Amino acid sequence: MYAEIMTANGFDNPWYWLLVAIVWVRSIQWTLGIPSDMMRAASKGNVQAKQDALALFDIHIRSMTHEFNRYGTVLVLMTCFVLASFATMGFWNDIAVLQGVFFIAFPMALLGAISVRLAFRLQETSKNWKELCKVYRKHRLMKITLALLFIMSSMLWALFLEIRPYLDQF
Repeated sequence: MYAEIMTANGFDNPWYWLLVAIVWVRSIQWTLGIPSDMMRAASKGNVQAKQDALALFDIHIRSMTHEFNRYGTVLVLMTCFVLASFATMGFWNDIAVLQGVFFIAFPMALLGAISVRLAFRLQETSKNWKELCKVYRKHRLMKITLALLFIMSSMLWALFLEIRPYLDQF
């Protein structure tokens, strides 16, 4: 059974693409610890949503910096080890399932690193509403751009895996 799973092409499976969509939508929906619908309501003038967004932002920043100060070294080492393992086993041994996992895990790790860096930077600045809106929009746009870039790269890799047998004929 495991041999069938490991040799199956993960990119051909519709469940893989459903997982990709869910991961990216959830990642983009929660930017800086604030759900996008709450931020939209707050920017339209909802006072309660604005207070909640500022509170969630403050909680998210403090929590992320505290946890990274505590477990950051171990987390970075484990993440690098797992990503290197997926990349090595997936691309060196030509295991498509691990390649697919890598195409999901690597961008999420990259987004995590960017978010931690931003959290440490924002911890030192004042937290007013206009600054939060500006940072929120910029970070969300960056997440959407990375999502498009990595979804396109995984689609192109899946296409390459499909046409590779035909390229080997030449």
